Amino acid sequence: MSPPHDQETNEPEPVTFNPIGNYELPKMPTVHALRRYWTLVRDKFVQSEDEPMLADDRLQRATPKRLDDIVGLPPYGSLLDELDRTLDGWCNEARPAAWLQLVVLPPGDRSGLLAAWADRHDHQLLSPPGRAQLLAGQPDELPDLQGDGVLVIPELERWFLRHRHALQALRALLVGVGQLQRHCVIGCNSWAWSYLSRALAVDRVLPTAMTFKAFDADRLREWFGRLATDERSPTMTFRLAESGHDVLAGDGNGNGNGNGNGNSGEENGYLKRLAARSFGIPWVAWHLWRQSLRTELESDEVSGKVAENVRKTTDGDTHTLWVIDFEELTLPPRHLADALLVLHALLLHGQLTGAELRAVLPNVGEIDTVPALMHAGFVAREGDDFHVRPAAYPPARQALASAGYPLDRL
Repeated sequence: MSPPHDQETNEPEPVTFNPIGNYELPKMPTVHALRRYWTLVRDKFVQSEDEPMLADDRLQRATPKRLDDIVGLPPYGSLLDELDRTLDGWCNEARPAAWLQLVVLPPGDRSGLLAAWADRHDHQLLSPPGRAQLLAGQPDELPDLQGDGVLVIPELERWFLRHRHALQALRALLVGVGQLQRHCVIGCNSWAWSYLSRALAVDRVLPTAMTFKAFDADRLREWFGRLATDERSPTMTFRLAESGHDVLAGDGNGNGNGNGNGNSGEENGYLKRLAARSFGIPWVAWHLWRQSLRTELESDEVSGKVAENVRKTTDGDTHTLWVIDFEELTLPPRHLADALLVLHALLLHGQLTGAELRAVLPNVGEIDTVPALMHAGFVAREGDDFHVRPAAYPPARQALASAGYPLDRL
């Protein structure tokens, strides 16, 4: 039975991808910004007598294996569904108004959202040329792009290097897709898209780009809540080490639910801060969340008062992980100028080998700068490839913005 016309339903509107330029960054709660400033002043001049639920030195990092068991990198879940809602109708049109669709994503997507979406529907994936061929200026001949079904080019940034000899493959691809009469979805890193729009005016050739809706506190709570109750892992409760409050408890409006845990919107603002710090990017938020998780030390050093509070707070929890505040990263001061050049190049290209870094930044070698960035927690290495760690993206972007580098735009 449908509701009367004069009654409103509480069903939320289905979330879809939207044209870039409409991305709403989650805001840092003002009260937290003021509190953080006061805490810095207080810690400098006043010795606080308040004892946190569990001090950081009473906690230890959860082992990588346990983190993988509890909060292993999840499937994209809602993003895949949102992409389906956005493109399903277009995919089923025999002759759509536009044959091309462009999805621009911020950096740090290590698993490949568009590739996962293509795999879900058995769409054809187009592999990029090797970067050695790009640097040599002799990429393989572009394959025949015609065919049946949807063609997906998941990472446009893999088709070029910022080098005078390494743009031919991209130019050939743009000509090919421009003549294509076949459903084609192109994905691109947001930093690469901004660069290519300036350098090659690709925004005039390809359609208006779209991206996902930012993950605010409510979206993060829903997502992490599904992870916490995943049938493949034990049911977990995530509590703030400072207060013991259940991070995922809420009423769906970003506030505590008054369920007896003592939560309130002001006290349990962790997810709002996480959303703001991660710029609403789910994989950045997930990595920040994961590296903030700690297990309680089984040690006699924990005072009786703290132990009693922990026992009362966690009574009824099946398993508990403690959440500490975000780690503050600092760029290596001796390598600051070179470090910014390396970070910008890695964000632009997604990942680069040492040789490729030297090719796109001929005056910067990896002998000193890259190891310094790795030691500072900004860069990670997988095989021969270096990339900016997703959890380090917020301070990296802030540093590049402060230095006047051209930024991405969502």
